[in-house]
Amino acid sequence: MTDVETAWRNAGDAERPISPGDVLVAPEAPWVRPRPADDVTVEPPVKPRGVGRTEIAVIVNRGLLTFAVAVLAFLVFLATPSALQHGRSQTGLVRRFRAELAEARAPVNAPIPVGAPVALIEIPAIGVHEIVVQGTTSGLTRAGPGHLAASVLPGQLGNSVIFGRSFAYGGPFRHLASLKSGDEIRVTTGQGTARYSFFSEATYPRGNAHALLPTDSGRLTLVTADPALLANRYRVAVAQLDSDAFTATGHAPTIGRADLGLTGDPSVAPTVFVWLLFAALVGAGAVFAFRRTTRAAAWLLVTPLVLVAAWLVFENLVVLLPATL
Repeated sequence: MTDVETAWRNAGDAERPISPGDVLVAPEAPWVRPRPADDVTVEPPVKPRGVGRTEIAVIVNRGLLTFAVAVLAFLVFLATPSALQHGRSQTGLVRRFRAELAEARAPVNAPIPVGAPVALIEIPAIGVHEIVVQGTTSGLTRAGPGHLAASVLPGQLGNSVIFGRSFAYGGPFRHLASLKSGDEIRVTTGQGTARYSFFSEATYPRGNAHALLPTDSGRLTLVTADPALLANRYRVAVAQLDSDAFTATGHAPTIGRADLGLTGDPSVAPTVFVWLLFAALVGAGAVFAFRRTTRAAAWLLVTPLVLVAAWLVFENLVVLLPATL
């Protein structure tokens, strides 16, 4: 007897004979009967877990720590690595200017190319021995003190104005306040060496450019920031010409706001943005490296990239700051 026939007889119809035309339907097995509705367990939907206060606090703390480290690193850059970069720039400028003097082709006639070395200034009393470049924007004064293009060249009749940094990139003019009456200042250009004697020093608010205006007598005006890091005032040292005046060679008729010493150069903003993006990519790569490799290997890979990214960002960020900082 087949399993189906057995199931049929077990269903209570065992005495009736099975004919060939009967349709045999097996009774429903108890193990496939549907469960009552009240036995069905419905799992509640899983709600996404929100960001808790602890996670927010961790994110904020890490963000503040990263910002503080970046600011500290930037200040360290201004104090030391920028000074090394300044020294390197000065070495190249000294070599170039000496060659131009020897060949009698140092620039003296307007217009003088921006960034070209135009003078050597020496102030023995405060240890200044710097090549002066043409132009006073923040990007140019990284290499050395800058000659205001709208003023006459040193040694000529009139007011020759030179801007210098007080803190970053070696801070060549940081000790202007230490000058004493009668201290000698020597400035060498393509026309020869002019001698000045210091006679006054003062500070002026940001909006007062009186010290930068032309004069009839031979004068040298040295300008830096005061105080050094805030750079919201001019510190000005003035010296009078003691040697014979050189022949006037002309000067630039106009200058921009970025040439006035207490402002940065906004034209570098797109470059800063690009290097910030590069730094962000380096940061993301650093996180990936520390998660996927050993700590030693991650440091070996990440450190050079972090240093390069920081240098490029800081080197261009300085240009957004005052030219005399």
